[in-house]
Amino acid sequence: MRRKPFRDEQIELAVELYGEGLSVMEVGRRLGVSGSTVNNALLRNNVAMRKPWEHPLHRTVK
Repeated sequence: MRRKPFRDEQIELAVELYGEGLSVMEVGRRLGVSGSTVNNALLRNNVAMRKPWEHPLHRTVK
């Protein structure tokens, strides 16, 4: 079974959501695709990827 291609509109939205601080997994859930699909699309579109510890919504629990 072939997967549907990740459309240009979805890629634009993925870039926007990731730029707002969502993780690739969260973006994938919203768009109905896997986190790896989002990650690959962002990399193909030259988006600078954050390190896990650079996540803007990351909270340290003590």
